[in-house]
Amino acid sequence: MRLMLLLLWTLVCPAWGALNILTCEPEWGALARELGGDQARVTVATTALQDPHRIEARPSLISRARAADLVVCTGAELEIGWLPLLQQQSGNPKIQLGQPGFFEAAPLVPLVRMSSTVFGAGRSFSMNAMCERGTMTRRST
Repeated sequence: MRLMLLLLWTLVCPAWGALNILTCEPEWGALARELGGDQARVTVATTALQDPHRIEARPSLISRARAADLVVCTGAELEIGWLPLLQQQSGNPKIQLGQPGFFEAAPLVPLVRMSSTVFGAGRSFSMNAMCERGTMTRRST
């Protein structure tokens, strides 16, 4: 919702220039380009071939975050390994947690129960994960 409001705001106030948007995954980049059109400059932190859990906060990515007006990410701890470092290293107050320039989708949708089986050291056991509103708890069964 905030993303749509910010993009609408840039369309209403074109004299202020394009909105610099940094998205964490390609899907969010495509949505931001579609909604923002010529009023948005979109940079995507990952590619479709990368694991979004394992991105490095490289200097080039930190530089893009420093210039960002808006960061759009999935949340639910998908970017937990690199996004907090990126936010801290950028020094950009607009994209910090709780600020209007930081958007995470996960807290806005109900997450579903996931189940997987983990194998290792000659044994297997089932891990059930319950995802609720951006938090994850695990129970061994």
